[in-house]
Amino acid sequence: MREIDRMPEGSRIVEAGSGFGTLAINLARRFPLCRVTGVENSLVPLWGSRLLALANRLPKSRLVFRRGDLFKYPYADVDLIVCYLHPAAMRRLGPVLRERAESGTRVVSVFFAFDDWEPTSVAVCNDLYRTKVYVYHVGRQHPLDLKV
Repeated sequence: MREIDRMPEGSRIVEAGSGFGTLAINLARRFPLCRVTGVENSLVPLWGSRLLALANRLPKSRLVFRRGDLFKYPYADVDLIVCYLHPAAMRRLGPVLRERAESGTRVVSVFFAFDDWEPTSVAVCNDLYRTKVYVYHVGRQHPLDLKV
């Protein structure tokens, strides 16, 4: 959460692959003036996340969970994209974000990095696994990228 801090009022946050919604719910609590959207394709986690949002009394004006393929989501007009995905999904998502998200959009990835993106920063958590959190900005090139 520290890596996401200081979101301006009215920011739009998307969690790509929101699962059971715990991260999206924490984002909605932490940033009450932002709109959080969780995108999840699997029905059981999707319904679980919606029930969890109701149990936490988070209104749909602040938090919504949508059924959808995170690789087909438009990502336009989004200020922050958060993900906690396995390496194969990260490899697939990278080109999607480069194509669809606006330049400068911040991307925060928990545990898994994009293979060919240069992070703006990397934080190491104080948990048992020393989890890394990677912060990126869409459109920023890797220093080893060559233009031919």
